[in-house]
Amino acid sequence: MKNVKRAAALALCGLLVLGSLFGCSASATDGLQIIRIGHNQSTNHPTHTGLLAFEEYVEGELGDKYDIQIFPSELLGSQNEMVQLTQTGAITFCVASNSLLETFSDNYTLFNLPYLFASPEAYHASMDDPAIGDPFSNPPCRRALRPSPGWTPAPGTSTPSTPPLRRPRTCGA
Repeated sequence: MKNVKRAAALALCGLLVLGSLFGCSASATDGLQIIRIGHNQSTNHPTHTGLLAFEEYVEGELGDKYDIQIFPSELLGSQNEMVQLTQTGAITFCVASNSLLETFSDNYTLFNLPYLFASPEAYHASMDDPAIGDPFSNPPCRRALRPSPGWTPAPGTSTPSTPPLRRPRTCGA
């Protein structure tokens, strides 16, 4: 569990560091660029823990340039509403599920297949291929959603976290 939390925190930090460097929807006030991030998890969930680590890192290193504001527990609305707020520029980032992103682009349907990638390395090798990754990183319209290139699926969702199930008794049957 500790490794999963650490992996989630590192993945979120990578996602947000890259996004903050290119975050054109962040607003500037008093010389600070405000980065607003919304998610639907509780404050003790690994997503929130990772975002707090990101906030601490960015404000510690670049505190005079960025103000990170994190809104957990659907404070800004449902995931769907937060995605829409991201599209309009009202917030900079939101952490949303793949199934929700499907409603905005059919490209994301693929990622709801369980165990799509054999490992995180296989995921990165696939997404680094321009034929596969470009439709996600270069959407056709200006207001399209852009996932961060640093995003990594959590182990066990898109990659198997245990050996393959070969017989029902492996499942405890």
